[in-house]
Amino acid sequence: MRQLSYIIIFAALASIPASAQPPDTLWTRTFGGIEWEEAYSVQQANDGGFIISGWTFYFDDGPSDIWLIKTDSNGQEEWNQTFGVGHNGGGYCSQQTNDGGFVITGWRSGDMLLIKTDATGNLEWDQTFGGQILDGGRSVQQTADNGYIIVGYTHSFGAGWCDMWLIKTDSTGNEEWNQTFGGTDWDFAYDGQQTYDGGYIIAGSTESFGVGGKDVWLIKTDQAGDEEWNRTFGGEGNEIGWSVQQTTDGGYIITGVTWSFGAGRSDLWLVKTDSNGTEEWNRTFGGSENDGGYSVQQTIDSGYIITGYTKSFGAVVRDLWLIKTDSIGIEEWNKTLGDDHAVTGLDGQQTEDGGYIFSGMIQLFGGDSSDVWLIRLASEEDDVVESTTNNPAEYVLEEICPNPFNSTTTITVGVPTQSELNLNIFNITGQQITTLANERYAPGYHQFTFNADELPSGIYFIHASVPGKMSEVRKVVLIR
Repeated sequence: MRQLSYIIIFAALASIPASAQPPDTLWTRTFGGIEWEEAYSVQQANDGGFIISGWTFYFDDGPSDIWLIKTDSNGQEEWNQTFGVGHNGGGYCSQQTNDGGFVITGWRSGDMLLIKTDATGNLEWDQTFGGQILDGGRSVQQTADNGYIIVGYTHSFGAGWCDMWLIKTDSTGNEEWNQTFGGTDWDFAYDGQQTYDGGYIIAGSTESFGVGGKDVWLIKTDQAGDEEWNRTFGGEGNEIGWSVQQTTDGGYIITGVTWSFGAGRSDLWLVKTDSNGTEEWNRTFGGSENDGGYSVQQTIDSGYIITGYTKSFGAVVRDLWLIKTDSIGIEEWNKTLGDDHAVTGLDGQQTEDGGYIFSGMIQLFGGDSSDVWLIRLASEEDDVVESTTNNPAEYVLEEICPNPFNSTTTITVGVPTQSELNLNIFNITGQQITTLANERYAPGYHQFTFNADELPSGIYFIHASVPGKMSEVRKVVLIR
């Protein structure tokens, strides 16, 4: 029997203690309407902003659409595009391409779909791949020859009910070759990428092979998609491999979920292999309920950042769960986000400044709808001005200092829980002058600077509000 190293995590308050404090939340953003929206992929773009892909039911009176959103570095939307009007569809993965545009894979009307856009999201071309049954793409990457590799699933081709599907295209999406992998049962690919040697790595789950109901399945191919080796990981229960990345030592890191090992009903599972797919170590993270990981990436310190969900810890039924480990999978910190909503984290990565970006879905209105959720964390080294380590016991707009003031004054607002804070400035006639805050903030004291260099002397009003929780006004006097 495989020897497992268990990390049992116990809850304290609304989060779980770790050996280091998690980085502060810089901001969160939501995107969506009154229906159901989800984001499965996020990547930092070349300009420092972010590209998000998923799907939406909001923008058409009918089936779901593929949704591509571009934001600036502060998460403010620059543009969004939908694809697939009149057809059911969804986007699972997007990536910026060498020409500054974007590529997306997913599904549309039962076929695998590949979409290429320009730098502002306008469609350049699309290609579909499939047969008579259901097929789809889960992961896409531009390859060294400027073509694309798509990892997905097929019910139309292969040996069994569902097979892993690997398709290689040229730079305009024309198929060069495809390969299926599977047995007589259900075999499904969730993630993959080109490897250092020009081949490909695929991760998913298999019911055809292994020792349990479902096992994590890792397949390595050569440049033509021919299998070089495959490995299964699992126990007597079910396991799924949601995400894989080649590590700097030539091995592979996989995250997903295990029902065979760990502390609860299901646990987040992290597996590290060498370059031949032989397990080096694995770690479980979780409590007594259902927990799992959807995305893993190696960080600049050779550790790993995992994005997933937890029902064991946090504030509500399901929280977004972020775990940072060292190079051998030992937890350094973890963070739950969700407040009074059910949230799932679906993708994440380290940003150029050493911080982190995450995407997922936040359920609203009792779970009848959801929005895309984008979360930005500082780096561990950042000293974030807008938050302190001590959390207030209640919502408070502190006395503004200095007041009266000549040019600038500092406003401090305390929130005891993660909250949607609005901070607006009005003149004496009731006209709104500026907005200093209109986003979600982590628990703590947050400082804002009111710069009145361009304003005349007089009386101004500071209005701080949190919907349903707080509405306070302070008067300030500007003296020249």
